[in-house]
Amino acid sequence: MHPIQTVARTVRPAADAADVLMRRYLEDPTASWSVGIWGGIGEFRIGEDEPRTFDASRLTVVSPRGALRITPAEVAMALEICNPQRDGVEEIAFCLRAAALSSPLPAVLREAGPDTEALRSEDRGSILFDLGLGAPHVDAFVRVSPDDEALLAQLRVACGRSLLNGYEGAAAALAAASPPRIFRSPLARLEVYTPIPLRDGRSPEGPHTHILPALLRQGLAHAPDTPIPEDWFCCLSVYPGMSDSEP
Repeated sequence: MHPIQTVARTVRPAADAADVLMRRYLEDPTASWSVGIWGGIGEFRIGEDEPRTFDASRLTVVSPRGALRITPAEVAMALEICNPQRDGVEEIAFCLRAAALSSPLPAVLREAGPDTEALRSEDRGSILFDLGLGAPHVDAFVRVSPDDEALLAQLRVACGRSLLNGYEGAAAALAAASPPRIFRSPLARLEVYTPIPLRDGRSPEGPHTHILPALLRQGLAHAPDTPIPEDWFCCLSVYPGMSDSEP
């Protein structure tokens, strides 16, 4: 999660259309991406020498540590977010109006069926569980192999319970098993295959996720210092020029 800044950030419409910028930065190995809300986010980066499979027609890139698929929309607005303490654009937020979004799913754990949209074909028989963010623009899932009968049983017992109370124990089982995590919005699908860090551990370089109930309880669509206009929701962000070694 990007830390709260000490200097107010500013926002301006991007000069180029959202789909043009999406395509440009997806081909840029120095760019970093995120999909999420305040307290629940997935981040995607690729190391310069890391193998990858890029599909320009589907706007998809897959690496051994994660994957990203972008779905442009004509109604998306690209906003450049600048920080006076840095040169250039810090973040480009691709946003949709509230009217273009569906009603949020219930903020409870639920089984969502096979992951037929998985970005790797070998994952399409695995089972998705919606973590229950309760946001109108972002859903978060874990993907569990049908062979992992113990974890499936624990999650199924916890269905209908809230993330904010740890699904009454199932959250610890998820952290220990560290299954792939998926963050999905109307503009993107971001998959993370790296392990979940320990509670006091450092997030791994490259693709990783953060689920922080203390921040989720604040009910914010984005970080408090992100100047997204009212009635707009950020469904995908890109951070230009972020190398894999940067925090």
